[in-house]
Amino acid sequence: EVSKPSATELEHMQAVAELPCVCCGARCDELHHPRSLFLGCGTGLKAPHWCVIPLCKKHHDDYHRLGNGPWEQRYGSQVDLMVAVWAKTRLTPEKMFEGLSGKPLARLQRIVEAVGTT
Repeated sequence: EVSKPSATELEHMQAVAELPCVCCGARCDELHHPRSLFLGCGTGLKAPHWCVIPLCKKHHDDYHRLGNGPWEQRYGSQVDLMVAVWAKTRLTPEKMFEGLSGKPLARLQRIVEAVGTT
């Protein structure tokens, strides 16, 4: 389970909530924490708060109804959508790493390195 967001994570999440749904362009109703093995998340584990993507209720419900694979076949890779959100919010790795240490920092560094945003 994901910990309570820090002040900087909360700021990022608020910026993401202002973006439209990445699937249809409707108003964002919910922030989705991707669950992807690529992000080091298995069943029941969510990605860090920095990885949220904006979804309308319909598309968030679709995700939970369909699951990872079918949802991504229909709407696109959650990782690609996450990286697009980072670009729109001008989120930098430096900002994400601020105040982190230990396992949370190492996990986020692996994600950022893997998606090529460093």
